[in-house]
Amino acid sequence: MSEAALAGEKSTAAPERSLAKRLAIAVIAIVAATLIIKGFVADVYLVESGSMEPTIFGGKERGERVVVRYQTGPALERYDLVVIKRNGVPVPAVKRVVGLPGESIQIRSGDIYVNGRLLALEHSAAPWIDLFDSTRQGLMQAFQFESGSDAWDQAGNEWQIGSQSKASPVVEEGESWRLLYRRGLDDGYITPDGSEVVGSLPVGDGRIDVDLVLQSTVGELMLELGEAADVFQARLRFLGEECKASLWRASRLKDAGPSIEILELGSAQIPVGEKLQISFSNRDNLLLFKVSAADEMLLNLIARYDANQVPPGKTLVAGASIGPQVQLSGTNLNARLQRLRVRRDLHYVGVGEHGVVRPLSLGPDQLFVLGDNSIHSADGRVWGATPTSEVMGLPVAVVWPLEQARWLSGNEPE
Repeated sequence: MSEAALAGEKSTAAPERSLAKRLAIAVIAIVAATLIIKGFVADVYLVESGSMEPTIFGGKERGERVVVRYQTGPALERYDLVVIKRNGVPVPAVKRVVGLPGESIQIRSGDIYVNGRLLALEHSAAPWIDLFDSTRQGLMQAFQFESGSDAWDQAGNEWQIGSQSKASPVVEEGESWRLLYRRGLDDGYITPDGSEVVGSLPVGDGRIDVDLVLQSTVGELMLELGEAADVFQARLRFLGEECKASLWRASRLKDAGPSIEILELGSAQIPVGEKLQISFSNRDNLLLFKVSAADEMLLNLIARYDANQVPPGKTLVAGASIGPQVQLSGTNLNARLQRLRVRRDLHYVGVGEHGVVRPLSLGPDQLFVLGDNSIHSADGRVWGATPTSEVMGLPVAVVWPLEQARWLSGNEPE
């Protein structure tokens, strides 16, 4: 498929995706498209633009080929991927639906406001963009120890934290280690070969995902996300068979009064020796802290806040943060770290006029569409509303190059 020409990144296989899986995706999608193409139901297109990276990588010579199913199904939903063919424009384009018929849409500080409000839970359908993944990149290339580096030992693709033989019967006060993410959150992403594309704009909303195998029933783990003058903390305190969980908000402003606020408390039974999937996210003023094991939700804490704190008399750049944005710390924790990911929210640049300078009101048959690679995308900010009649179809899968084959639907849940 063609679009305004923007160079794409050369892509190679993601290590964790098996060749068999990629081959199956490609074969199924190509065969299906070939069998039904005579009925004008689907086709395969080359993506030449980089406006949807990292969702779809583009380039005239290196662009990905996607199967597009012509739109014949139910009404579109927010954050669906669509292929549009604008009147008077010779080539179609892939974009993401962010505004639905009848809504008022505006971009403010990188976020989407619908009818004047942030819709945090509804926006959970939006994808998270990887900035770091320890299964594809070196941990120490992205993180640095502020303290306690001797508590960590690399064991193949995993990291051993602490020693089971040194486990204390109680959790002692004081921090044994602290790990800081060097880069901070920006509008960059990871290419399929694991290379970093460093962004040029700060992003406020982020997420930490940790896959951890607990090896003792004592210890403490804390995940931190910073935005503006706030730092949000998700804490797990292991005390025998029970785990105490909490969400905190702290201020990095001087003379701000009480600097620490407990937002939510909870508890759970956390198994030892099983992989725990821990996630902590801050998106659209909504904090989510979840722990699961073997596809079973063990803990789910939710907290909202009205707005971020900012230094008095100063204006921060949209998405900027005072101090580190991503940190992990632990006390007497004995565990195996199997995977660590840092991700960021979609971040939309306030360029153009439509839905930027003022809200854009959509008619009963109009959409507002944007590109994921916002700084390099020509989209609804430039031309305004998109008639639903200009939607050709929905991208279903990337089928070429083979090592990059993947489905394009089904975002990971919050």
